[in-house]
Amino acid sequence: MVDEVKVSAASQVDGLGGYQQMRRLVLAVLVAVLFAALLFGQSTFPPDTWVHESIEMFGVLLIFLGVVGRLWATLYIGGRKSSEVVTGGPYSVTRNPLYVFSTVAAAGVGAQIGSFTGIILFALLCAG
Repeated sequence: MVDEVKVSAASQVDGLGGYQQMRRLVLAVLVAVLFAALLFGQSTFPPDTWVHESIEMFGVLLIFLGVVGRLWATLYIGGRKSSEVVTGGPYSVTRNPLYVFSTVAAAGVGAQIGSFTGIILFALLCAG
């Protein structure tokens, strides 16, 4: 009976290990795709136009808001997350502000391509 439990536990760990390896592979592929999109992505608008520059500056603003928002959420929760349910500050607006602000920052990185498609694509990939 004890041997059966050990075998069952070992097979569950192996199954989880395979799942984790697949997650890591998918994550690595997504990172490579995002890097390629940033490196080779084409802007919707010609470079050096006011629209292109505005989208890039909007991206810088989104990145800044994402970083500041994550910092606010992290500092607000402090050491209380294990002892109580935090419902104030950024946690009064959304259940997980760290994910929300990460998605905002990812949209800002996508805006650095200079296209609206980059904003939407990066935000969706981060949120998904």
